[in-house]
Amino acid sequence: GYEHPLRLGGMAVTICRQGNARVGINLKSYEIAPGDIIVALPEHLIQINNKSADFAAGFLMFTRNFLKNLPIDITTTIPTHLNIKDNPVRRLSGQEMKTLYELFNLLLEKVRVTDHRFRIEITRNILTAAFYELSAMYCEGADLQPGREKTRHEEIFDRFHNLLAADFK
Repeated sequence: GYEHPLRLGGMAVTICRQGNARVGINLKSYEIAPGDIIVALPEHLIQINNKSADFAAGFLMFTRNFLKNLPIDITTTIPTHLNIKDNPVRRLSGQEMKTLYELFNLLLEKVRVTDHRFRIEITRNILTAAFYELSAMYCEGADLQPGREKTRHEEIFDRFHNLLAADFK
């Protein structure tokens, strides 16, 4: 493993394909298995504690500047960001994994064509689609459990988010 946690300085998306690993994110330990996705945000502290000999994963890394240039509506990013910040590891369903692999394979195909006139624009739009797919996956099931009331913090955030949504349409 690595002796000290580090910040990546961007966003990393990792999907475990085989094997197992134990990673620390913000000093909390996670057991990673095939079908798990990790979305590491720039503010996350990451540490790989150990991994099996057969560990294999798909990995994409994006700089902060690249992410800032994606055409993403801020009203959709705040709830997703907060959910990923608190829950960076998630088990993917078979359909979710299929969707992400299709988008990532398309992305790799387009990135490899270096002489295409609109390569950057196409790449950004594929990544935007992938971002929205990830957002839907991470926000699914993140709503309140039946019978649980919102905390004061959640109520204030909801009001703030509604104001943002109203002002930025």
